[in-house]
Amino acid sequence: MITTGDIGDHNDLHPCDKKTLGHRFALAARGVIYGESVEHRPPVCVSMTVEDSVAIIKFADVGDGLYADAPLTFTGMSAKGHPFTGEYEICGDTVRVWCDGVVPAVVYFCFENDAEVHLFSSSGLPVSPFRIGVPESLAVGD
Repeated sequence: MITTGDIGDHNDLHPCDKKTLGHRFALAARGVIYGESVEHRPPVCVSMTVEDSVAIIKFADVGDGLYADAPLTFTGMSAKGHPFTGEYEICGDTVRVWCDGVVPAVVYFCFENDAEVHLFSSSGLPVSPFRIGVPESLAVGD
């Protein structure tokens, strides 16, 4: 998978930045086809747990960790369906998301049609947009 959420154009499906796109395809070819040891996979969200009203979202393929190059927006829903926009903290291969008075059951990142991705692995590859939640049996609170 090649991620392009940081180089796309809001009104055009095809990224105008062909040089960055080509570089990412070349990394993928080097890693997948030629078996070279290069960071070629974009970071992906793999799990979410909730501890003390904080969603702890874990990522794979982050290299030495995640970083943001601009403010991020994480939105979500409580178990009772109340929407929220959360604050966040990046901690290596995890992102902690919270909103006072809300226990997150589902968290969204760059899930809008015109969202720009500003969360990257240490190798500069953007995170894939995602929606993740806890199993219904674990979703409690408001």
